[in-house]
Amino acid sequence: MLVRFLAGGDPFADNPLFSLLSRCADLNDLSAMLEALARPPAGREPLEIEGAIEAALRSPALARNVAATQLIVDRFQTVRDSGARASLSYLLGRRSAADALNRILRDDPDPYVRAAAVVSLRNCKTPPAFATLWRAAKSDPDSYVRAQAYQTLDRFGQLHTRDDLLAASRTQTDAGSTGRFLGRWLKTGETPEDQTAETFTRLAEHTGSSEASGALSEIFRTLQSAPKAPVVMTVRPPLPLPISPGPSQATVMAPIQSIPIAPAEPEDTELQRALYRRSERITRAGLAQFAASKNLQEDAARIAIDCALVVNRCDQSGCEHLNNILRATDRMRAPLALEASHDVSTQVGSLYFAYRYRQYVILFSLASLVAVAALVAGFVRRRERTFAVGAGLLLMVAATAALQLTSGPIWGVSVWPPPYLWPATALGSIAATLVVAVPVTLACGRKRLVPAALIAGEIGWWFVPSLLAAAGLTLRMQHYSSDEDWLPFLLTIFMLVGGPILTLTFSAAAWGIEHIVLPRALEP
Repeated sequence: MLVRFLAGGDPFADNPLFSLLSRCADLNDLSAMLEALARPPAGREPLEIEGAIEAALRSPALARNVAATQLIVDRFQTVRDSGARASLSYLLGRRSAADALNRILRDDPDPYVRAAAVVSLRNCKTPPAFATLWRAAKSDPDSYVRAQAYQTLDRFGQLHTRDDLLAASRTQTDAGSTGRFLGRWLKTGETPEDQTAETFTRLAEHTGSSEASGALSEIFRTLQSAPKAPVVMTVRPPLPLPISPGPSQATVMAPIQSIPIAPAEPEDTELQRALYRRSERITRAGLAQFAASKNLQEDAARIAIDCALVVNRCDQSGCEHLNNILRATDRMRAPLALEASHDVSTQVGSLYFAYRYRQYVILFSLASLVAVAALVAGFVRRRERTFAVGAGLLLMVAATAALQLTSGPIWGVSVWPPPYLWPATALGSIAATLVVAVPVTLACGRKRLVPAALIAGEIGWWFVPSLLAAAGLTLRMQHYSSDEDWLPFLLTIFMLVGGPILTLTFSAAAWGIEHIVLPRALEP
């Protein structure tokens, strides 16, 4: 079975092979697989062979075999695929081959492999060569290797001074690690809590930098409340009644009852109080960092907006400054505003939807006023088409408002974005199309209703979304989260037929209202 697998060719059911290797593999099998990994046969990916090697190393004959480890070390440099060499590095880490990993970290030309080696050193039972680690931490050309080298040094307790911790924080590539090293850097100097809070705040105000992401991450971690311990009040049972004269009977005691009471809120620490006093500055810093998050990693951007919420004590029970935060995020670029709304809604729940609901009520009220104004103008001036346009707009506003306002919060930000991004939703894009197609159809007159509706509805569905896409408003505009493609595809198919039909329906209804109302108004 192994021979057929290593020969390449057709796809191979590798689960039975891996199971067999994990029970029966020996040094000869390992040698053959390493040879194939150095020169992969046609039709066999290097990582497939590496998976077979990993299964073989679990066999009783190879699990603790020093010769097997040495065989991997000897053949390591013959493997040309960097992904396979990185996987072998992880296997060497599990087998505590610290010396070999030190050489890989020092000599391998691929940063992906060096990073795997430096991470694998943490699994070794024997300490690594710290000189090699320090050299990698300070001078490796790849930033990720430097960051991981500092983390490995920290795992072995080699970061002793404030300078070491500060240097480690500046090399990290993720906000959480940066914040953790910054926090330890400040604590090693026995800095007063108020000064620590001020330092974090100033670092957070360095918008766009890794220090700002790290400071916001540490502020967020510090302000996370400790879990509330359940508090139970034990109630003593009533004393037994005196025994009355008569036949002896056993006294029955009432069971002890425990009554849960509301848990006590944990008191803020001195550092938390100092950070809350700077909540306005931290909020501005967090929002500014999120606004500059185009070149940041996803976790750094999300921590920035989450920090702005937690410093204002925002959760599903309340958020005093929610309106100010959402007004600030709504002024950001469209993708960022949508992503910020998603993060805020996750934290505050129904409070977000209550805020958006009020905004949409105002939006539909203003649209209704515009439609009523067209109705009144057409009625006063006895203009049939103007009256019909007003009636059509009012019907569309009523229909879309009913669908939007009854949708509820279950659909999330995909239905309740900032109002100016509503055309980027399914209902909003349909409404935007009809707002153009229906008035154009009504302007063509009653006699051309059917052909005008079919043409305007079809052209409008292609023209209006194209204009919105040119303005950056599409159904797939999430900044970080990749949406599924089924909704735009399904909506496109639906509106190929639905666009003309909806245009015809609203236009015909508008002419019907005009026929009922306006002729009667013209009667003497």
